[in-house]
Amino acid sequence: MTEQPAARPRAATVAVIALCVSSALVVSLSTATWPGVDPVTEVISDYAYHGWAAPAFIAAVLLLAAGGVAAVASMPHRRATRVLVAVWAAAAVGCAVFRTNPEVGEHLLTGEIHRAAGAVLLTAMPVAAWLLAPASAKASTLRSLAALTLAMAAVFAISQVGPIALERLQGLLERAALGAEVALLLVVATVAPTTRSTHPQPVAETTGTSR
Repeated sequence: MTEQPAARPRAATVAVIALCVSSALVVSLSTATWPGVDPVTEVISDYAYHGWAAPAFIAAVLLLAAGGVAAVASMPHRRATRVLVAVWAAAAVGCAVFRTNPEVGEHLLTGEIHRAAGAVLLTAMPVAAWLLAPASAKASTLRSLAALTLAMAAVFAISQVGPIALERLQGLLERAALGAEVALLLVVATVAPTTRSTHPQPVAETTGTSR
């Protein structure tokens, strides 16, 4: 793999800006649409059914995708990581294009595609970040955040099929899982890589000179 150190700061900057704007949009939607959309009980995808909030929701998801791709681009990575991130980005676009089921109990094709894409969105990136960890100066932090994100994604998944106590917290659990993923991506974008340059270093000269 060819490294391009000069491009990493630019990619990291793009990632941080995109991720922060995406998060700000979600927070703004959570406050501006309340109590129409309860952030504790209703998932983020429900903004797609609330008029003016729909474009902001789509923008937030697409910015998340752009930020994630840029974050990974700022670190040395292998083909397996590229594949995972490509699948993750495609899932993000799928979440933006296909709306979730409008009502609980409905199972529209678009809604099921959205649900599948959402599952990939919450799981593919943590796995990719785990693979990135050895190249990071904060490998243990990345692994911890990756594990936390996967754990939060699992709890959110259980809330969709499990006990009613968790079902009433779906919105909060999803936001927590996405928040953990954004934090993970910010760490990926901002930590320094540990990999050495691929360019050969000059050999130190020995004492004395040759003629």
